[in-house]
Amino acid sequence: MMLRNARRRTSNALRRLLACSVSSLALAGFATGQEPTAWSSDAAPSSTSRVELSDSFELAADSGAGVQLVSCYACGNPASACSCNANGPMGAGPAGDLAGECRFTNLYWCSPFGETYKDPCDFNTCSDCNFSEAPLWYASVEAVALARDQKDDLAFATLGAGGPVVLDTGDIKTEFDAGMRLLMGVTLTDVFRLEGSYLGSFEWSGRAAVRNGDDNGQGGFGNLFAPFSNFGTPVGFLGTDFNDFASIDLASSFHSGEINLRRRLIIPRNAWPKEQVPCYAASFLMGLRYLKLDEHFGYLSNSTVPAGGSVNLANIDTSNEMFGAQIGLLSQFLLKGQGWIDFDVKGGIYQNQA
Repeated sequence: MMLRNARRRTSNALRRLLACSVSSLALAGFATGQEPTAWSSDAAPSSTSRVELSDSFELAADSGAGVQLVSCYACGNPASACSCNANGPMGAGPAGDLAGECRFTNLYWCSPFGETYKDPCDFNTCSDCNFSEAPLWYASVEAVALARDQKDDLAFATLGAGGPVVLDTGDIKTEFDAGMRLLMGVTLTDVFRLEGSYLGSFEWSGRAAVRNGDDNGQGGFGNLFAPFSNFGTPVGFLGTDFNDFASIDLASSFHSGEINLRRRLIIPRNAWPKEQVPCYAASFLMGLRYLKLDEHFGYLSNSTVPAGGSVNLANIDTSNEMFGAQIGLLSQFLLKGQGWIDFDVKGGIYQNQA
């Protein structure tokens, strides 16, 4: 009886060892995009003996070459730490422990451009962090389109004294401008990254103008009034009002640079429903950011009075340079394969030097 129990314990220990080896080999095969191949009894070495673990796993134990994979179709050992378990598919430990034997997460935190594959449980599993070693450098280039939005419209010409507005800043139409976002980072550990990024090369410009040839009663033509006299109320001024032409133009540019320390949030495997792969990532950051916003505004008007005419030209240039600290949160959801939806929120306190 003692000999039989000893043999049973040895068999159980070998079963657990081979089950874990099966999962590790299966993961390696899936990570490289290769399907595991089955051995036939004719092709197996003569020193190889076949061991049946369950209906789903078959192994061939070779005394000279170790354990080799024969086939794997589904999870045959729910208790295996390297395969399916009672809490669902592979993932971080019950408390989100990265030191677990098979820590799985999304491709953003394993290899930035890693792969997803079918694990032994036939789930879409993301690449193992063990496949990438720190420090790992990565970079990305993104096309970004931004538009300049103006809060209020300011009037710059009316038709007649106190008349309707015929020229304001709302007449300057600025469309979306194409810019870029460059990012470069390095992995420090499994949970920390250092990133630097640039967002910019955005430039917007526009111009609007109006003409009028009405008799102004001052011996000339043009009845456009300017803001310098409060649009002719109570009276207009020769030289600034009674214009036959008025125009405004705007130019703006935006650049931003930042450096951040990003910390990955560990999401426990048990937080996900059974048989659902946790292909979701979240991380928060702390860092420094610099922003530069330059703007130019110009005003031009022509008048035929007084005699000889007059030209009024005004140019205003402003520059805003902001530097400060920021925090942020990034949430990422894997849709399918390499497709992600990202939600990135940042906020900071900046000192503006204008």
